[in-house]
Amino acid sequence: MSWEAVGAVGEMVSAVGVIVTLFYLALQIRSNTEESRLSSTSDVADQYNSLLRHITGDQELSRLWVRAIDGDPESLEADERARAIMMLGNSVRILENAFLQHRAGRMDDASWEGYEKLLYRGAHSKLFSAYWSIRREMHNSEFVQLVEIALANPDKKKMFS
Repeated sequence: MSWEAVGAVGEMVSAVGVIVTLFYLALQIRSNTEESRLSSTSDVADQYNSLLRHITGDQELSRLWVRAIDGDPESLEADERARAIMMLGNSVRILENAFLQHRAGRMDDASWEGYEKLLYRGAHSKLFSAYWSIRREMHNSEFVQLVEIALANPDKKKMFS
């Protein structure tokens, strides 16, 4: 066997090695992308569940939340209204995070759909109107557009009643 033949075999083995490596890297990237998507979805769910645990873990706070969301926030005392608006703000930030994760491809459509329904339902509460009038400009402009669409398409169902 000549040196040229050995060189050609070496080049062929190298080419096969490069192709195998590229396939392996593609599988790793795909796996990493899916893991990143699951992690982002899990993080948003953890944030939302933490908020719910906080609200439901305190009977007084839970009652305030229901009155504020399904009732008239103007009927609340000033400190209660402020507390309810802060809790809603936390919830809206979580929904904004879910929106941004979905838009970036780190949350699948099915997961985002549930958060979007929460947004559409909650956007029509009087408490949300109070929150949105003072905090709208503090949110991502694309999220603001989504909320404006939600506000233009009423969902008549109350959150808890």
